[in-house]
Amino acid sequence: MTEAASPPEHPSFFWPRLVAFAVDYILASAISLLILIPFTGDTDRLRLGPALLGSSDCDPITSAPATLLAVIAPSQPAAGLLCSNRVLWIANGQTITLVYDVTRTEHTSSQKSITIPVDALGNPITPLMPQGAITCAILTLGSAIFLSHSGQTPGKRLLRLRVHTPSLPKAILRETLKLLPYLLIAAATLAFGLYGPRSYDLLHLLTLKMLLIGGLAWTLALIGLYLLPILRWRGATLYDRWLGLSVTRG
Repeated sequence: MTEAASPPEHPSFFWPRLVAFAVDYILASAISLLILIPFTGDTDRLRLGPALLGSSDCDPITSAPATLLAVIAPSQPAAGLLCSNRVLWIANGQTITLVYDVTRTEHTSSQKSITIPVDALGNPITPLMPQGAITCAILTLGSAIFLSHSGQTPGKRLLRLRVHTPSLPKAILRETLKLLPYLLIAAATLAFGLYGPRSYDLLHLLTLKMLLIGGLAWTLALIGLYLLPILRWRGATLYDRWLGLSVTRG
């Protein structure tokens, strides 16, 4: 049985490909934001994810509900801030930041702080943040449709890159493999918001572990799925080699 021929090697176009992906990601994020705007506002549960264009209006508080104090028990808060958050003009829920275990000496000082999503009464909640999953779905399906028609997404067209030229099923498979780490993290975040624990002590502990595991998985994926293949095979990423595709410029 003969081995399948490898696709022809091409220059990696590393920076153009990175910029093209950034353009496509920004477009998908903007569309997901427009989809979610009618459902957001002064809501406790549904929230947008972290954003570069986010802002907060914060005021000090002198007391907090018992359910919030239980998060840092047996410590007592030394200070607290209630923040109303926004993404652009869109209200994005409230958070309370508690400062506790403050220690000061003549030469040093230390303190701990925790920021907790809260409802209108100041009780801790588990927010639902579906924007990452929606952005992933738009990016995967939208890119696949563009690639199956012309071999170019909007970002690739801007940077004069072309994928030669997959069918729609193969394009969907390519984009799924390409975005697999991001898809898994977005799906886990959505599932955690829907079905995660309602005890904030456990929620906070699990969130820290998820961030650690997710960060490690994402780093390994960046190296194994993208960086090493591009360096070794001059731009033929693993998913393109598996599918017999190549990326050219011009």
